[in-house]
Order: sequence, then C-alpha cells, then structure tokens
Amino acid sequence: MVRKILLLALLGTLALAVPAIAEDNRVEDERYLATEPLESCVARWDPGTHMTKDAWRETCKRVSDERSDHLKKHGVLPDRK
Repeated sequence: MVRKILLLALLGTLALAVPAIAEDNRVEDERYLATEPLESCVARWDPGTHMTKDAWRETCKRVSDERSDHLKKHGVLPDRK
C-alpha cells in the first residue's frame, strides 16, 4: 500500500514537471533558430533545393533576422540595442 502511494506521488510530480521541461526545450529551440550561425544554415544547402548557394545564403540571413526580431518582440530573446 505504501509503495502504491509513493508511486502515485512520484507520477504526480513527474506529470507536473514534464510540461515545464517541454517549455524549456521549446524556448531553447526558438533561441537556437534565431541565433543559429549563418554558416550552419548555409551548410544545409543542397543542389536539390533549386536555389543557388548565394540565394540560399541570403535566405538564411533574412530568415534569421526575421526570427530574431520576432523573438525579441515576444521577450524570448533580449533586445540588444
């Protein structure tokens, strides 16, 4: 009986912790998307993208800037002005 109570208490604690962990991971993923090094994005270029490597680089830069602005606006990243 004591084991069942302890198990239920442990499961309840885990149930409360999982959403917090998922939220932390989501924020870290968003931060990475906004701060991903340009060369990391460019390295994913493949001729099958039907874009030139220069066009891909420009797109990586534009998307990174847009993500960064969005995350700053919503308080995920600090605004370093």
